[in-house]
Amino acid sequence: MKELENQHGKSNFVKGLLFVFCALPGLALFLASTGLLFAAFYDPRSNIPHPIISATIAAIGMILMLVGIGKWQNWAYLFVFLSIPISTFVYIMFDSQAKGGILGLGVTILSISFVVLFAIKRFYQGKADRKS
Repeated sequence: MKELENQHGKSNFVKGLLFVFCALPGLALFLASTGLLFAAFYDPRSNIPHPIISATIAAIGMILMLVGIGKWQNWAYLFVFLSIPISTFVYIMFDSQAKGGILGLGVTILSISFVVLFAIKRFYQGKADRKS
């Protein structure tokens, strides 16, 4: 019984390490490179990396986040991360003067991300139901 408790503790420790060393740096890479991607779209003459480089770094950040949260076998969760820059872009296109402020942007990003997350969870739940 004590061996099972030790394995569970080690498992949580490994999960914590993965989160700290993969998910958090992945989030930082993802957000920074997404910001650079938006900057390249709005000011193509600026002194920033090429959009393809920014998109590649964002993809690496998304994969690191998947590994860090333990969902690396469920690739559909990438759509949750992709919904963040897409919803930001949609918000900027509809509210170009930023009249809604940071709260409007946050509500837009969170609502779209939660809808995508719900759809993905339903997808994997339906997939598990079909297997059993």
